[in-house]
Amino acid sequence: MGFDYQHPAFRKARDQAFERSGGVCQFCGLEEAEHAHHWFGYMERHYKPPEETKPEDLTALCSACHRIATAIKARHKKMVFDEEYLNQKKEELTEEIRELEEEEELLHRRIKEFHEEQAIAYQ
Repeated sequence: MGFDYQHPAFRKARDQAFERSGGVCQFCGLEEAEHAHHWFGYMERHYKPPEETKPEDLTALCSACHRIATAIKARHKKMVFDEEYLNQKKEELTEEIRELEEEEELLHRRIKEFHEEQAIAYQ
């Protein structure tokens, strides 16, 4: 289920954000504000529930600036999630390398034991 943009508490916070901005985009200051943009919550992959949204959680933006802000957030989010993914992969590969090193050490011991047994057999 997505964010309920029609929830009365969100609509109230949105209206207050627009009132605070004088109905003008807070980014460019040139166009009429049409969007109440969330700045917080996207890093956690979710916003506050609509009933907890406050006007200070929102920025009044025109359509053009909203597209820019959304693109910036999406790029940042992707970078953060890519970093999380890479860290997870790094941990997995580190564990795999550790296991391979243990197998290699075991193999070297077995080879050494084999050579020692062969040396004893030829005496």
